[in-house]
Amino acid sequence: MHRSIRTILPTIIALTLIACLAVPAQAQSSGYTFTILMDSAQGLTADRCAAINNNGQVAFTVTDENFDQFIMRAEPDGTLTTVADTTERLSFVGANPSINDQGDISFAARLVKGGEVILVTRGKSLKTVAKTGNSEFNFFGFNTSLNNQGLVAFSAELDEEFDFDEGTFVGDRRGNITTIYLASTSQFTGSDSRRSINDAGQIAFEESLDTTFNNGIFLFNGSSFVTIVDQTSPLVDFATKPQVNNAGVVVFQAFLDSNEQAIITGSGGALTVIADTLGPFGDFSSFGGPSINDSGEVAFNAALDGTFDYGIYTGPDPLTDSVIDVGDPLGGSTVVGTVICSEGLNNDGQIAFVAFLEDGRTLIVRADPIG
Repeated sequence: MHRSIRTILPTIIALTLIACLAVPAQAQSSGYTFTILMDSAQGLTADRCAAINNNGQVAFTVTDENFDQFIMRAEPDGTLTTVADTTERLSFVGANPSINDQGDISFAARLVKGGEVILVTRGKSLKTVAKTGNSEFNFFGFNTSLNNQGLVAFSAELDEEFDFDEGTFVGDRRGNITTIYLASTSQFTGSDSRRSINDAGQIAFEESLDTTFNNGIFLFNGSSFVTIVDQTSPLVDFATKPQVNNAGVVVFQAFLDSNEQAIITGSGGALTVIADTLGPFGDFSSFGGPSINDSGEVAFNAALDGTFDYGIYTGPDPLTDSVIDVGDPLGGSTVVGTVICSEGLNNDGQIAFVAFLEDGRTLIVRADPIG
């Protein structure tokens, strides 16, 4: 499948440039400035997540008033390009695109003519990584992960010929597919949750074991599977939303045996609790997921005790570790909630997120640490 990358409609470009110029970066007490990349006042609403690479480029999906979807890439200066949309050959695109340091973006989509595809951008075209129909695949998990070698990790169910087996796969823009594991021949039951791949080809994923049905977070290290955590742990009852960095450290969200919640990192040995709900935090969002960079810094969504309004934090203290809080000024209004996802933090500490404002607007925002 080949199609040219189309630049966004001129009227939307004009509105975007006006928004970026009219809303100056705002220094907050948290030590960040904020650049608005998309404002729902322009007629486009963020679907769910934003991903950022180490060059400050941000990928996200938006929907217009006609319910057409657009996957977009924002450059560091705020310039926007439409990478894919549902106005022609695609009928639906995934809400959580993945972006690598070359600015390539991977995502899953449904075709107007039927069937599903895993796509990745390359230059000015879209390349098909995998597809259903006349192939072994029946459907895909719609959250992909793309590394700097151009490899896309994804979950999928095989078709009837293969008894609808489920597994984890890695593909490239030339259509080469590698099976990491299948439920039928591994210790795992199969899942369509998001996989996370790093530049070494290590893959972090959430699965259940087929003998005990214990939930866990696991890491494929290229030749074997490492247990990061499972329900036999004396600490964790249920773990989800893993993201792996290039050092092989995995961050994930966990529900603890104590009925508390936590953001935790691990690489196969001892676990490190980054933040938990034993203190001022009351909940970690079920949307999105924590993000980790190569230095081991972590960013995540959390709500304070007694609320369900989520801000973004980088550690256990909501005062000193705040990026942006509910009640903070932004875009001429006030923040009432945020969403950060697994690829929301880069190595420079920049953070891409969705912000919900008191006046009803939704923003795509990049936070830049001061200095």
